[in-house]
Amino acid sequence: MHGSGLQGGFGSKSEPQIVPSRRGGWPPARPGFVPGLRRRSGAAGWLCEAGTPVRLDSAAMSPCARARVPLALLLLLLLLLALPATLGGASCAPRPARLVLLCASSLGPLAQELADEFGRRAGCEVQLRLAASSTLARQLQQGLQADVFLSASPEWAEAVGALERRPWLGNRLAWAVRRDGPRPAPGAATSLVLGERAAPVGRYAEQQLALAGHALPARVVRAANARDTVRKLREGAAEAALVYVTDLREEPSLEALALLPPDGPPPARYVVALLREPGRALADALFEPAALQRALELGFEPPP
Repeated sequence: MHGSGLQGGFGSKSEPQIVPSRRGGWPPARPGFVPGLRRRSGAAGWLCEAGTPVRLDSAAMSPCARARVPLALLLLLLLLLALPATLGGASCAPRPARLVLLCASSLGPLAQELADEFGRRAGCEVQLRLAASSTLARQLQQGLQADVFLSASPEWAEAVGALERRPWLGNRLAWAVRRDGPRPAPGAATSLVLGERAAPVGRYAEQQLALAGHALPARVVRAANARDTVRKLREGAAEAALVYVTDLREEPSLEALALLPPDGPPPARYVVALLREPGRALADALFEPAALQRALELGFEPPP
């Protein structure tokens, strides 16, 4: 037991001693008498000389005292068995062996780091599934079982009937080009890679282009999700693309020419949706200071 406040007690190296008589040897035992003890005036029981506890020999104890010893030991045992439940509380509840985390593709590297860290601490496996938020939401509506959903769109998080939803992070869009290719200014490209309209990255991109007064070019190449948008630009599918700034960190061949919008609140809003109660500890871990600091280091912003 740690922090019980008990002193001495169990595990003490010093054994209590029985005090011999002054004449040497041990005095004859008789009922109700323990050598080295004196009776306290006006009270039952015995006190030790100089306050030193003594070993009680069953032969020197009265029948009533001997009957009380097993009862006391039984009560002590019951107390020790009850301590884990009272001190441990909810921490003793069984943890799930596996959790399923659905994640917008633009959160992939960050979510993988946080899931691995939580799995090590909690002693469970966290299975990560990446796709566009729209795709994951439709899969949930069709019966996919998962514990936590990290959506790049509050609308898709609301569409899945979550137990709880909390704003988590923000992200900004960049007008990106290949370093070894054409470098059209925002709105001047003849071809452009955009995410599908149902995917948050595609919807945010069209909104920001409209707010900046840029029309869509004649040729638009659609991508399934944020990571696919980056891939298609890298492979030369179009002159430019609108991608999340966080996705460019791992793409040395690509370059951001401008941010959309250049300032103000980030257009992309990530939401943590708790789908099943076993995933609550994982959802809470995403809001720990270390997790949020890591998100900032990777280019994410606080939610608007």
